[in-house]
Amino acid sequence: MTKQAQVGTVAEASTVYGVSESTIKLWIREGKLPATRVGKRRYEVSLDAPVNDPHVAFTRALQSISDSDAVTLRDFAKRIDTAVNGSAMLFGYAWSALGAQARRTSTQECDA
Repeated sequence: MTKQAQVGTVAEASTVYGVSESTIKLWIREGKLPATRVGKRRYEVSLDAPVNDPHVAFTRALQSISDSDAVTLRDFAKRIDTAVNGSAMLFGYAWSALGAQARRTSTQECDA
């Protein structure tokens, strides 16, 4: 049995993908997001189509953070802040390094 594609309005798609309605409309015009025109002004938009956009990937990653993940991240951020003695620039460097490590780990897991 095949999985039925989820469709919704432009407003629903903007919530799912974490972008504005105008961005959803732009993606539709550019062919990045499957949609079917319904009437003169409405679209049925795919709510589960992969969109190759870093903002969407980031939004989906944030949406997948559980409460326990959030506590862990908050604790880790406090430890970084203490270690860099409150320096915003050093905190940014450390946080960026953490993100780079997470991306490498994620890529390695996908390749395995």
